[in-house]
Amino acid sequence: MSRLLRVFGVLGLAALLAGCVDYRQRIVLQPDGSGTVEVRLDAPKDVNWEMNSGLRLPKGDEEEICAEIEKRYSRPHVRVESCEVRVVDNRRKTRFTLSFDNLEDLSGLDLMTGKCTFQLRRNGGLEVRRVIDLDDSSDWESDDTGFAKWVKERLDEDVFSKIHFRFEIVFPERVEETNADWVRGKKVAVWRYTLADLVGRGKVIQFAAGK
Repeated sequence: MSRLLRVFGVLGLAALLAGCVDYRQRIVLQPDGSGTVEVRLDAPKDVNWEMNSGLRLPKGDEEEICAEIEKRYSRPHVRVESCEVRVVDNRRKTRFTLSFDNLEDLSGLDLMTGKCTFQLRRNGGLEVRRVIDLDDSSDWESDDTGFAKWVKERLDEDVFSKIHFRFEIVFPERVEETNADWVRGKKVAVWRYTLADLVGRGKVIQFAAGK
């Protein structure tokens, strides 16, 4: 089973069916390759997030959650700039921002989606390649018993389609080449998935180049 399945499996079926989960990540790049990454997570407030990588967002208060984020993400050349946790209408909204000296400094961090590897090149403009390791194994896809097939179909329909991911990379110049779903305002490469799109995939590769 993929890393994402193991991560989101702990959320609890009842909590997920009560409402969707929305994950958004926005990277803003400067011409020298430095920048910021903002992560926003909107989920039912009673969800207890337990990550394989060790990050846990407990049912605690803002101070406890932000202290865990500070501990997890502070490292050389990467800084936690802000963290905010709010509960609105039975939903918990978590938002934090990291700054980095070079995009490749984020490599190896798990920003709640699996560990990423970044490659940054300068070829007339910035060229970015990101690989998200979903750590897939064949057991989930290869089990074709009647019960397993039913479970997978129900999870896909009832749960996986309610977990949304959106990734954005904001370039300092026009985006000329990318495998993103679309480019907004000529400078923002945007990728969108549901968890159903990612089940069975070992990796996700995102690419964009500016001029």
